[in-house]
Formats: sequence, C-alpha cells, structure tokens
Amino acid sequence: MATMRARPIALAIILGLVAVLGIVWLVRSATIDGENTAGKGTVSSAAASNGNGNGNDPDADGGIGGNDTGPGTGTDTGSAAASQGTSATGSSTPDGGTRKDGRRSIHVNGVRLDGNPSGSGCATIINKTSTPATFNSVSFTVASGPAKPAVSSDNAAHCSNGNPRCLGARVQEGYQCDAGAVLPPGSPNGRYVITTTVNFTYVCVDPENSPCDEVKDWGGSPPTPQDPVVISGSTSNKVPPVTIVVGGEPEDNPEDEVTPAPDTPENVTPSPEDDQPLPDVPDGASDLEQD
Repeated sequence: MATMRARPIALAIILGLVAVLGIVWLVRSATIDGENTAGKGTVSSAAASNGNGNGNDPDADGGIGGNDTGPGTGTDTGSAAASQGTSATGSSTPDGGTRKDGRRSIHVNGVRLDGNPSGSGCATIINKTSTPATFNSVSFTVASGPAKPAVSSDNAAHCSNGNPRCLGARVQEGYQCDAGAVLPPGSPNGRYVITTTVNFTYVCVDPENSPCDEVKDWGGSPPTPQDPVVISGSTSNKVPPVTIVVGGEPEDNPEDEVTPAPDTPENVTPSPEDDQPLPDVPDGASDLEQD
C-alpha cells in the first residue's frame, strides 16, 4: 500500500517541477524579446538623428561609395546660388515646393562639384559635397568648335576608366562616376570643347552640411532628420568640360625654309666695270707724279 501511495506523490512532484521550469522559460523569453525590441528602437532612433533612417532617406547608405567604390580626388566645394522654385515632381507654393511624397523641395543651381576629363568625350565627376547626391542626368553642349551639332550622352559606354556610370547614380560624398559625350555622325572635322552639365538631387537633413548650407531661404523651418528638404537643380560649376577631336589632331605646317642659291660662277652676274679693258700704260710711266 505504501508503494502505491508513493507513486502518485512522485508523479505530482515531477509535474510540478515541469510546470515551474516552463514558467521560468516563458518569463526569460519575454524578457529577452523585450530587450531586443528596445535595442532595435535605439538603433533606429540614432540612425534617424544622423539622417540615415529609412524614413528620411531610403538609400542613404547605398549607391556609389556604399558599394566599395574608391573615393575620388579633387578640390574643395564652393558656393551655390539658391532660389525657391518648382520641383519637377511637385507644385510651387509661396513657402517652397511640396513633392508628392510630402517632402518640401527647393530649386538650387550652381552647386560646385569637381572632376577631370578622362578621355575623348569622357568626364569623371566627383561629388565633393558632404551630402550624398543623385545624378539624375548629364547633358552636353558644344562650347567651341568648327560647328555646334547636338551632342548626346552614351552614359560613358565608350569610356574605359573603370568607374560606375553617372546616369541615375547615387554618389556618396567624395566618390565619383563617369559620363560620356558623343557627336552625331557627319560632324565636321576639328576640335570640339564641350560643356558638361549635371542635373542633381540632394536630400538635406542638416542645414550646416554642403550643399545645404548654401540655401539662403528654406521657405519655412530648416531641414531636420524628421523633416528633410529635397534640393534639386543643375550645375556646370567645376564640372570638367570634355574634348572630342574629329578627323585627328591638326598638324602644324612649318614655314618653308628658303635655301640660298650657292655662290657659283654660273650664278654670278658681272658688273659693267668688269667688261671694260684696262688702259695701256707707257713704258717708264709712273702711277704717281713726283713734285
């Protein structure tokens, strides 16, 4: 009888231990999940304060420079001429533009970029500002040459510099991309100097960062990570012009050297005196008279 009574007691003890362990496991899991959630919230808040949160700039860390592209070299940034206007995707209002995504938008021209020519019809463009840029397009115009045909972009297809292409690229601070110009068939022979113009977009989250620091009137409060402002426009400021030579470089024609004729008897013309006979001199006559 004692043995039969002990079995239910032992079974009850085992079930009690299992229940206690289950409760401890549930409490521990809930505590860990709460800590993880709090940690993620802290990271997201920090990213937002730096302008890198997905809610402020969807591709803040992506694009050229976010994919192990080497940084470029160049000079420092300059000034931009800022003015309010209408963005390409929004409407104009007295206090600035409003994009369809709800962000304010301001038109800015003259942002100073940088770069260098890098081959026939090729340019390397460097984002020398302190804000990631999106190069929406790159256009070209003949500045000087034997004619002024329409120049098209081949998105650097004929360039071989190893850089990413600029068209539609997002370029991190200090990084670079390539653009290429092409003349139409039948362009007259000669040397063409071509202006490069970049159409750009920046998302400003800090008015102290270039080129955002060149905006004189935000049409309201300055940008913050929670209320970014998009600036867009075009620039040729410090963007390198490109050169295309059609038909080869013209060669300098040296002046014809005049070689004097050799002084030979055949080329010597006798003077009239040379044809006159010498007068006869009497014997004993002297050329000098004595007093």
